[in-house]
Amino acid sequence: RLWAEGTDAAAPSYARALDLNPGDPAVLVEVGVFHVFRGDITTGRSYIEEAFKLNPVPPPWYHEFRGLADFAEGRYAEALRGFEPITEPAIDIMYRLACLGHLGETDKARALRTRLAAAGHHWDFMAGAAQEPYCNPEVRERLIDGLKRALSV
Repeated sequence: RLWAEGTDAAAPSYARALDLNPGDPAVLVEVGVFHVFRGDITTGRSYIEEAFKLNPVPPPWYHEFRGLADFAEGRYAEALRGFEPITEPAIDIMYRLACLGHLGETDKARALRTRLAAAGHHWDFMAGAAQEPYCNPEVRERLIDGLKRALSV
């Protein structure tokens, strides 16, 4: 619902999930990323870190969501570490490319693009970036800017 209708429409669903399962790390990490998209990164990070405490051997997507918080704060090297382990979903690759673009890692960006092309993947990362549900447009613009840098090499 977050991506389909935005943060305001999704808010009741996240609140309900938290009411029903306040100690479930999967719910906490999801609520955390919801707050990141709403622009309350401090609260989002708090939920995400609590999820890591409750599940010390989390699935890779927990790191991805921590990476979203890092990206929103402009911490691209830290964010990159959250996206690198997840090698296939387009959204993770989109953020990896944006981080590489911001970090000036043109060789790594080019290699990633070459690997994607060889695998037959032709995703429209710019369209994906434009649809990210950030309430703060500055974060989305940084995502797009990083992609432009990575895709132009």
